[in-house]
Amino acid sequence: MLNIPKWIISPLMFEDENDMPLVQILLEEGVAFSRVDSKKPAWEQLSSLNPEDWAGAFVYAPFEVYRRVRELLYPFGGIALPFDADKLSYKNTVEAVPCAYPLNPTRLYTTWVQLKAGTVDYSNTKGCAPYTDTAGTPHRWAEPGSKVFVRSNSVTKTLPGQVIELEQRHFEALEDITSVQNDTEVVVCPPWVFPPEREERWVVVNGKIVTGSTYMVNDRIKEEELLMSESYAVEPFIKVLNSVIGSTPYTVDVARNRTQTLLVEVNSLHCAGLYGCDLRAVVRAVNKQIQEQQ
Repeated sequence: MLNIPKWIISPLMFEDENDMPLVQILLEEGVAFSRVDSKKPAWEQLSSLNPEDWAGAFVYAPFEVYRRVRELLYPFGGIALPFDADKLSYKNTVEAVPCAYPLNPTRLYTTWVQLKAGTVDYSNTKGCAPYTDTAGTPHRWAEPGSKVFVRSNSVTKTLPGQVIELEQRHFEALEDITSVQNDTEVVVCPPWVFPPEREERWVVVNGKIVTGSTYMVNDRIKEEELLMSESYAVEPFIKVLNSVIGSTPYTVDVARNRTQTLLVEVNSLHCAGLYGCDLRAVVRAVNKQIQEQQ
């Protein structure tokens, strides 16, 4: 007989912190669950959980809670469908999927302190000084004051993707409002001008797309479930990503307009917001994969 799947969830995975739709679905699907409030110390709350009872649970929570639960349950059999952070890193997914047309095709990887100190050697990287004319004169975008796109190379979102100017005040501002550290590896590239008509997030469980949602339409926030028939442009990405990531559930963000669909980033489902996705479809797909692997 298959065991009933268990979930550990956090209301902070929802922008308005209202996780009742997910709670209601878990109740209706007969799933045992425990809620962890990310505003309180995780260890304080997790200490009340019996690790033997919650081993094998699927964790849907911010990364710090996910990490602590995984450590707590590791001696007792671990958690369900854990992800490998290295496999899901920007470097690994984007470098391995050139056919997925990444939004930032010319890029380099360096540490935050090297970028801040201006000691990065752009000349020896993968075309990270893009040519601006037919004569092949490199555009010196790496000089102080130039604008660059940066984000952490980690699924933890230590530094969310954004465009900044290479000036000290911008580095200091980001250090104040993010958890970026000197040794944080970051992706750096020239900012691309790509006007998407919409940006989408697709959920992949056991190698298959199960639901999707918009999160931005014409530069305005719009969380609306997508039809499965609209996933056709993402399917080629998924086939290659599955071979790189493996069987852990993940999300794929794409930017799309009438002529192109570009890969923005890949993240673990455990720590990803679901916007207008079909929550029941996600719960059922995850539970099915957990039971198939028992």
